[in-house]
Amino acid sequence: MLGWQSGTPPDPVVSKNALMPGGEQYYAFPKETGPFTDWEERLRQLIARNASEIELPARQKAFWQAMRIWSEYLPEIDLVGSEYFVGAKNRIGNLKPSALPTYTYWNIEELYFAK
Repeated sequence: MLGWQSGTPPDPVVSKNALMPGGEQYYAFPKETGPFTDWEERLRQLIARNASEIELPARQKAFWQAMRIWSEYLPEIDLVGSEYFVGAKNRIGNLKPSALPTYTYWNIEELYFAK
């Protein structure tokens, strides 16, 4: 999952090095220096725009377009999910752990204490 985990607050720019062709940790071809395909160059531009924009709607638009390209060309297909364990008291109801952060609190509004 390396570069996919989000920080707090979540921001896709923390994954820039793994998403951008030519990045040190770019999944498809690490440390690739080019030449890049047309879609890789467009992906580079969109990720760079997301990192440099100040306004949230513009950042979102650039990232959504980048993810559309990522989904179309699939430079990475995750086949492995790490195994993890969650501990909680049996008094907590409706606990449904997730493989993604925040693991146990993603549905906090649905959790309750049982009697």
